[in-house]
Amino acid sequence: MNRSRELGWIVACGLAIAGCSVGSPPSLPAVREALLEYAASDRYASDVEHVTGRAERWLDRRAHRVENPAVVLDIDETTLFNWGYLQEHRFHYDPDEFDEWIEAAQAQAAPGALALYRSARERGVTVFFVTGRRERQRAATERNLRAVGFDSWQRLYMKPDDYQEPSAAAFKTEARRSIEAAGYTILANVGDQTSDLVGGFAERTFKLPNPFYEVP
Repeated sequence: MNRSRELGWIVACGLAIAGCSVGSPPSLPAVREALLEYAASDRYASDVEHVTGRAERWLDRRAHRVENPAVVLDIDETTLFNWGYLQEHRFHYDPDEFDEWIEAAQAQAAPGALALYRSARERGVTVFFVTGRRERQRAATERNLRAVGFDSWQRLYMKPDDYQEPSAAAFKTEARRSIEAAGYTILANVGDQTSDLVGGFAERTFKLPNPFYEVP
């Protein structure tokens, strides 16, 4: 993530959470504190679960109406919540340190994620994960998923280690295209970033709140 983009996103989201006007912004430390308070509060979980609940209801409505129904789930801040990293680093992204965090496989299940996952499986909906994490992080990612309760899925799509595109959107779109080409109907595509959701190949998209960072 670009450093200036990161800081701008933190400030903009912090202002919204804190209820401040753009003409009188608080200090960056105050914005970070507002985000930390929001993430640790019931408000964040409630906001996320409102969206995952909508996705559950959509799957319940559509799963029995199509052949080979599927759901696509992003990983970071969708399926796994990197709260330990975000809290310790106060929303600063360092690629090397985040790689170490992924390898430690200590992320918790994101709010609402297990309920959505279990609801999908109970309705015969095939689960696919599509993430911007790199292929070299597969073993740690799978270990973390299983540790918090995601014990089975059809396929986990990960960016190649040599992926150079500035946005993950093209990779994620192609992953969904290949899922549908294999005969599945993607009923819901769920993610916390716009780049998770653009490009089509899903009946509906569900955007989870993420005021902590932006990924192109």
